[in-house]
Amino acid sequence: MVENQYIKLVGLKENNLKNVTLTIPKKKITVFTGVSGSGKSSIVFDTISKEAQRQLNQTFTTYIQNRLPTYSQPDALSIENLSPAVVIDQRHLGGKCTFNAWYGHRYLLIIAIIILAYWKAIYWRI
Repeated sequence: MVENQYIKLVGLKENNLKNVTLTIPKKKITVFTGVSGSGKSSIVFDTISKEAQRQLNQTFTTYIQNRLPTYSQPDALSIENLSPAVVIDQRHLGGKCTFNAWYGHRYLLIIAIIILAYWKAIYWRI
């Protein structure tokens, strides 16, 4: 296993995670699935995205850092080989939509186009 091709998370203890260790391949589309409360959001949003943003913010000058949101370090023993991350916020895409049915389908199309644009931006150089 080539070390730089994987993000390694050791000893995650965010929210309901209890000493979780995992390795995630880089330059791949990775999907986290599981039952409600299994820790998917804790891994992706509370650990990976916050730490990536925190590390990126540290590269800016103090002047810029003071104008950016601050993120605390996640509760983990170590996080290795983390790159800047693009996070697409969680949204409810189907089922009971607050829009009427006609607009709801257009909303799904718009979200799909936005996701495609993110994918192109992420994987354009690969």
